[in-house]
Amino acid sequence: MNLNISVIMTIEELLRKGEFTASINKKNSKSEFILPESRVYSIPAYQREIRWKARNMELLFDNVNDNEIFLGNILISKKNEIEFDIIDGQQRFTAIILLVKALELRSNVPLQSLATYKNKSIEMFDEMLAKDFDDEELKKDEKYKTIIASDILDQRESLKELWDEANRCIDTKLKTSEHNKFLKRLLQSNINVIMSEETGGIYSDSICVDYYIDINDKSVALDSIDIMKAQLFKRDFGSMTKRWEEIQKSLKNMRMNGAKYSYNDFYFHYFACTINSYYDYKLKSLNRNLKTLSKVTVNNEEIPSGSHIIEAALNRSIIENSLEQLEKSANFFAFIMENNGEYTEEFLKRFKNRPSKDMAKIIFHVFTTLLKMDNEVPKILLIKYYLDVILPGKENNYKLIFDIYVSSILFNIVPAKKSSSKFVGIVMKEHWDKEIVKYAKEKYKSEMPMVAYDKAIKENGKVTSTSGQYLPKHIFAIKQYFDAPKDGESIRCLNKHFLSEYLDESEMTAEHFFINQSFEYTFKYGPNCEPGKIKCPSKLKKWVSCPVNYLYIKKLNNACIGNSVICEKIDYLKNRGESVFANTLVYAFFLKAQEIFDDGSFPDLSKIEKKTAAEKAVRKYYKDVFPERLTKYMEEIQKITIKYNKSNEGEPWSV
Repeated sequence: MNLNISVIMTIEELLRKGEFTASINKKNSKSEFILPESRVYSIPAYQREIRWKARNMELLFDNVNDNEIFLGNILISKKNEIEFDIIDGQQRFTAIILLVKALELRSNVPLQSLATYKNKSIEMFDEMLAKDFDDEELKKDEKYKTIIASDILDQRESLKELWDEANRCIDTKLKTSEHNKFLKRLLQSNINVIMSEETGGIYSDSICVDYYIDINDKSVALDSIDIMKAQLFKRDFGSMTKRWEEIQKSLKNMRMNGAKYSYNDFYFHYFACTINSYYDYKLKSLNRNLKTLSKVTVNNEEIPSGSHIIEAALNRSIIENSLEQLEKSANFFAFIMENNGEYTEEFLKRFKNRPSKDMAKIIFHVFTTLLKMDNEVPKILLIKYYLDVILPGKENNYKLIFDIYVSSILFNIVPAKKSSSKFVGIVMKEHWDKEIVKYAKEKYKSEMPMVAYDKAIKENGKVTSTSGQYLPKHIFAIKQYFDAPKDGESIRCLNKHFLSEYLDESEMTAEHFFINQSFEYTFKYGPNCEPGKIKCPSKLKKWVSCPVNYLYIKKLNNACIGNSVICEKIDYLKNRGESVFANTLVYAFFLKAQEIFDDGSFPDLSKIEKKTAAEKAVRKYYKDVFPERLTKYMEEIQKITIKYNKSNEGEPWSV
């Protein structure tokens, strides 16, 4: 049985074309370590993304500049006579490549005939490098979409950071006369290359994976997903790595089409949803490192607290089933996002037992809604729903999408402390369906009354002009289309058809009704209706992302009213009637706005001929009168949601 061997090489010997041969002395024999002239170094597509930051590149540069001789380890697997997969050390290897390339651009003795470098998770690496990994420059390339699509793990920003830092270090820490000297020093630095003597095959790959785990498990280099992957690959390297590559591609497509869902969160959520069945549902929760939080006994075997979950799933069939379902999940989520959130009949074909068209549209739109939102926590419910409801075709459980929708929206609106672990605990239970129904009921009863129309909605922790334009829509949906559950009952959707139409984004859009997104107001003045505009007073800007600021109306009408002042918006919409609005609740809000703001307090601009005078009048209104009216409006719409009655038939609200 051949064992791994290690060879100290210079960076020049590693990277330059030309055969490299080293004699390896063993106890009773001598063997040779050979890198052929036409060798190809390849980073497999299953590898994790580039995670080195500018600081790591700077440290590498400083080590070389300080005459550091040894630059670390690289672990490679010999795939065939010319191709070598980099199993570990890809961060370091890539950084060295970038640093050499940056120096080559400045050297009067350019490097010649470097060994081929390929990154299979970003196959058009060279094209990106030629454009300095700059997205604006890449957009000028006719192959832009192809180039971006080749970046499976969204690495170009990280690569740009490393590339920019390499160039910064060279330009600020070296004199021009020192470039060649530094390059020579880099090329003469040593690196330890660890490789199996076997050529290809499961055995060679398995040995490399063992070394990978052994080297990294003693440091902080491996995260939970890396450990999990390594253990999976060790058991069936060929099929597992191919599957993982396909999973990565699906998740890339999902993200490219608007989903805000990180790779690691997706993996963590998937295993939290599935692994507990192998533990006889004895785990109460799971931490982000995919480690158990308590000691459990499975099949008479004690698994200590802090064990990685994959330790309970070493059975080959379990592993294959896990990756198969993970691949199906990734494909489904990618499919959901393919048409930019537009429902097609093709979606129905994804169901083993097809739901009604209205139910299918609701399921589709709930998925797209939650996937596009910033908060990744509730997305775990989507994975559980897909695995336990859609995939097996449990048509009696399709209605759980209502509980998921209500729970997720209210979680985003009123996030309770430490509640992120709540969803993990729910999906890990054997009867998770009962748990999510219970949770949704509790949320509905306790938090719907707490929804504040004056509380700004944030995006990534910040209030912006657009951060509130999605969630209010769903607050209104819950108030309009769902009924408070009675004892022993789940939340009821009052009308699936109206809800499915409301969630469809193709016709309706969020109108910034009171505080325009541009923070400007346009108006017409004088007998000839001359155009004018003012800036929104600063003290009003805080309301831009509050639920009070939104009405949901037809896109065409939204475009027509633009940035008009409030009285012009009201005049336009009241002349078009109820059909303009997304539902009767939104229309009720508009009627209240009309009552409060259409009270004659807005200045009669038709009698003002001078632009400056008109601007002054509008500015005074928004400064002195408007805030009081907006506060009153907010109080009144809070009352509306309590006062108006829901019915079980037809339109759920009576106005």
